[in-house]
Amino acid sequence: MLALDQAVKALVDRVLPPGGATVGPLFDFRRIHNPGINFGLLADRPALVLWATTAVGVVFVGYVLLRPPDRYWTLAGLALLLGGGFGNVIDRFRQGAVFDYLNITPFVGYLNLADLAIGAGVLALVLETWRRRQPA
Repeated sequence: MLALDQAVKALVDRVLPPGGATVGPLFDFRRIHNPGINFGLLADRPALVLWATTAVGVVFVGYVLLRPPDRYWTLAGLALLLGGGFGNVIDRFRQGAVFDYLNITPFVGYLNLADLAIGAGVLALVLETWRRRQPA
């Protein structure tokens, strides 16, 4: 996931016209560098965001190493979450901000493949937890 995220960001940065592009009624592409977290929160504290997101990622990796997942959806969720999270951390280290490029109408705010992976990973973990708690 991390490698795919970085490859897509490099591709988008290389081929996206300077003014961006709109594809159909749903997709708007622009180069956005977000030093904060969602919706630009904490944009005035990029060092804090960098170190906090790195620390959270390292804690998750430690957890996975100490308690390896035994179910497919748990493994998939953690892989998406960690791959996406570290994809954005790499941006923060390299550029001081996350490279976002996609707005999906009607949502507000730009995101990237790493953000989508994080959301999908969290969803997979929540659904797996819910499924485990259901009576057999």
